[in-house]
Amino acid sequence: MKRKGFVMIYALASIAVCGLLSAAAAFTVSQSFTWEKERDRSLDETLIAQDVMEREKYNHRFGGEPSFGSETERNGKRYEISVTRRPRMVEGIPMVEISCLVQGEGSEGICLSTLLEER
Repeated sequence: MKRKGFVMIYALASIAVCGLLSAAAAFTVSQSFTWEKERDRSLDETLIAQDVMEREKYNHRFGGEPSFGSETERNGKRYEISVTRRPRMVEGIPMVEISCLVQGEGSEGICLSTLLEER
């Protein structure tokens, strides 16, 4: 008789441990999906900013029209693009600083900058 109660306590303890382990696994999987979404958004922002900067450098060197911002969509998400140009002097050399800020919804965004010689 004493043995049957002892087995029941073991069964309840094992059910509790299994429940705790499954809850921890569910939280870990949920957190990994959240991090993956953040990484995807960050990667999209970086690739968009890199593309915009390459076009701006090309336009600056070969006389194309500069762009000053727009919006784009990538992988079903909207991103706002802001491009600024500022004249700068670096050790007596006239330069232009080109900055590109790309922000997704609810994101701090990514900002890339480069210096180019004035034409």
